[in-house]
Amino acid sequence: MIKATPFDFPYDGRLVAENTALIVIDLQQDFLSTSGYFARQGYDPSPLGRSCRR
Repeated sequence: MIKATPFDFPYDGRLVAENTALIVIDLQQDFLSTSGYFARQGYDPSPLGRSCRR
């Protein structure tokens, strides 16, 4: 478990580079592909594909 301190939304915009991370998720592979992470967890990714342009 990663220790984190969540912030209220909407965020006020003050980011500090020393303790800020940017996480990028490849939606097409992990969540839209029939062989991606989402499908391997037993979920059907086909409804998600209809909500995103490819």
